[in-house]
Amino acid sequence: MKSNKVAFAAFVMVGVLASCSSTGYRSLDNIKSSGTLNISTNAEFAPFEYYDGSTIVGVDADVISAFAASIGVNANIVNYDFDAALTAVPSYKVDCAIAGITKTAERERTMAFSNPYFKANQVAVVKSGSSYASLGDASSINAALNVSGTKIGCQRGTTGDGYISGTLTNATDVQYDNGALACKALSNGQVDAVIIDLEPAKLYCKNISGIAYLSSVLTEEEYAIALAKNNTTLLASINAFIATISADGTLDTILAKYFGSND
Repeated sequence: MKSNKVAFAAFVMVGVLASCSSTGYRSLDNIKSSGTLNISTNAEFAPFEYYDGSTIVGVDADVISAFAASIGVNANIVNYDFDAALTAVPSYKVDCAIAGITKTAERERTMAFSNPYFKANQVAVVKSGSSYASLGDASSINAALNVSGTKIGCQRGTTGDGYISGTLTNATDVQYDNGALACKALSNGQVDAVIIDLEPAKLYCKNISGIAYLSSVLTEEEYAIALAKNNTTLLASINAFIATISADGTLDTILAKYFGSND
């Protein structure tokens, strides 16, 4: 799917990002006056954000592009690694970030968050023929993985990363730049399991041989849009938009577009 709502040319990004203040956020009126909403993401997280050719597409890209259109501006979605996509918000390089971001107490120290727009689950991905493949509940999965010498992959800076370091403390946390690399490492036998969100897990298990996700949910979380603290006008507008698309079926249509064939 191609979208003319998303700007990608490097010279455009440099010029537009330069318009973001280095000393403060842009209010809703500032954004409307400029004609562009600047957004950071991490396009390594299908089906939420990923590249289709040179265009960033996915659930989050569609959601934020629809929001931009609702306030009469263009969406300038810029790809960063995950950590940089988050830090771009409090440093005012962008107006907001959308990248399958879970609101946490730590993140709330530096950013504000919208109301949630998606409920997500963390699951374990394992080798199809391994002893882990028959594990049937979260406690059994945790007991089997939380063993010294076990290597568990994840995308750096994500909830999966935090789950390993916070819950599976006896295992070794092996961080990768994205979930696909972690799952490829699992397929190649470099790690014993991967902790990742369910929807990306479905896609990776479909496209990478020899791996499968366990259906038991390890954690439940909610995705939200991150923006600068005290940017109340933008926050109110985003929350109103989320309420509208949740009620009128637009959000369900976007989700079905990307999840419909991945069950």
